[in-house]
Amino acid sequence: MISKLHYIIPDSKEVHHADWYKKVCGAGIDWIQLRWKTISDDEFVSRVEDVKQWTDQFEVKLIVNDRIHLIDQFEVDGFHLGKKDMELSEARKMPSFADSFAEATESKRASAGETRKILGGTTNKIEDIIKAKEAGVDYVGLGPYKFTRTKENLDPVLGYLGYLNIMRSLGDDAPPVIAIGNIKTKDVLPLVEVGVHGVAVSSYFNENTENRIKEMLKKLEGNYAFG
Repeated sequence: MISKLHYIIPDSKEVHHADWYKKVCGAGIDWIQLRWKTISDDEFVSRVEDVKQWTDQFEVKLIVNDRIHLIDQFEVDGFHLGKKDMELSEARKMPSFADSFAEATESKRASAGETRKILGGTTNKIEDIIKAKEAGVDYVGLGPYKFTRTKENLDPVLGYLGYLNIMRSLGDDAPPVIAIGNIKTKDVLPLVEVGVHGVAVSSYFNENTENRIKEMLKKLEGNYAFG
């Protein structure tokens, strides 16, 4: 199942510690994307191993952004690829994506109906989504909704009307769409109303962390009485 709230960990050592993960997971985060662009592969592998230790007590899916060439160096739930990374169709054909999870987690994943790693892809227009669907993705990140400093070399900003037009044009068999790009709690309802499955958030949770996570989850889960 694709979560409705994807938390993209900021590329900062300030949040790379057990207490931070305990705080965000305790507030309800069940999907974390590890997106650290500024560190070496060796340090990335080491950080992933740290994160897995900290999140083992929670039901959290770990998704790695981009570094698919490291796929055999750690056990995570899946990968998210940007538009300039490996073609999604090539990624889905990789042996590690076709194989079952490691024996230590295989029975757990099988009981949830999961037999392969999750694959997500970044999109900016309906043609991207169609291509991603044909490649066999499990979800797409669509954006940016608004300007954001979290990511460099942004695609054109979509805004509310951009999402509305794209979601109206998609068929019922489209992959789940996750909106991304400087999204705050007040943006959730308009996006859900046009048909997105969920949202991805990063630096917005740096402040007032637990309250913001809980309020956003309530919006995503259909409780509109807050915020």
